[in-house]
Amino acid sequence: MECVENYQAVIVVGNFTLNGQRYNIAEFDLKSSTWSTKFGAQLFVYGENNGVIWDAAVNTSQQSLDVYAVGFFDTVTQSSQVQLCSVASFDGISFDKIGEGLCSRGGDSGAIVIKSVIIGNGNDLFVGGQFATRVWDGHHFVYVYHVALFDAKNSAWLPLTDGGELKCSDNADAR
Repeated sequence: MECVENYQAVIVVGNFTLNGQRYNIAEFDLKSSTWSTKFGAQLFVYGENNGVIWDAAVNTSQQSLDVYAVGFFDTVTQSSQVQLCSVASFDGISFDKIGEGLCSRGGDSGAIVIKSVIIGNGNDLFVGGQFATRVWDGHHFVYVYHVALFDAKNSAWLPLTDGGELKCSDNADAR
């Protein structure tokens, strides 16, 4: 991303319309008071429906722009083969996948619904929502229910193990 000295802008991530078009990300230039959709990113669910962003967090500990968006989406274009699995980073130019393994099994697009994200110490991400899946912890597959940790140092999704795991009761649906 090209850096412009003293350039001030607000990056908006979410679900909104601008000039009659649907967008997930836009920029507001504070000097000119104009909106731009130069990023052009729209998120989709398996190329059919528009994706939804429910939460975002900004990593302020680095020199570059790092926005983490979570919600219900899989791809950045209708024809994309990249699975974002409802968690993506935005570097000011494009959305990218965060790690491997938080995707739903068997292509069930409704199995991963992530509603919140926070950035912890060491740039680790914590996400929460309605999901039950398995991830590779470096040694074997482990189950992850409703809350997951992305260990930035090891670039891996992990369950929260201290204090037990959140699980659905026998009569509740994981979604």
